[in-house]
Amino acid sequence: MTPPTHHDLVAGIRARDPHVIGCLYTTYAPRLYASLLRRVGDTDLAFDLHHEVFARLLERAPTFEDRGVPVGA
Repeated sequence: MTPPTHHDLVAGIRARDPHVIGCLYTTYAPRLYASLLRRVGDTDLAFDLHHEVFARLLERAPTFEDRGVPVGA
């Protein structure tokens, strides 16, 4: 199976496609958590913020726009 393209990811986010959301979580969650942990220095807070980011992604998924910027950004 080939990885989804940027445009596939954007369309999948807008549609709240469970496969795409799962792919995003698997791909970006560890990096996001590590980045937050470096910034806040507290494992529990970094974990909470990490989940908040993905919760907001799901809430705002229908309004997600393809601006040509990588999804990971």
